[in-house]
Amino acid sequence: MIRIFEIGSTLKHYAVNNVEKDRQKLSATVSERLLYEYWLPHFRDCVVEGGAQSVMASYNAINGVAQQYQSIIVDGHLKHQWGFEGFVVSDLGGVNTMVNGHLKGQVSYEEAVAQSLKAGCDFSTTNS
Repeated sequence: MIRIFEIGSTLKHYAVNNVEKDRQKLSATVSERLLYEYWLPHFRDCVVEGGAQSVMASYNAINGVAQQYQSIIVDGHLKHQWGFEGFVVSDLGGVNTMVNGHLKGQVSYEEAVAQSLKAGCDFSTTNS
């Protein structure tokens, strides 16, 4: 199903984000229990109960994996378990953040786009 929106609510910043300093390089260390009992429930409620149309990934990494590459969180929980049919976007310039931040020197822009799409991210701007 393709949805076309003129306006819609966007949840920010999915899923583990509470630090602004160095967020393009930060990796939050989160136990599985804390992730499932603290960080994800409020997003689930907004998606399942509130019908949010869009979700924005955060800049930070979680347990060493860049947020846009978190397929279990984005594609697994959000889209499959919770039935989210909306639009997943990166934070501003999220792919660029992978190339010049979290994975600097390890991945090309094209590879970062491909990995983001595979994980379930639908859109990222080119701004840094």
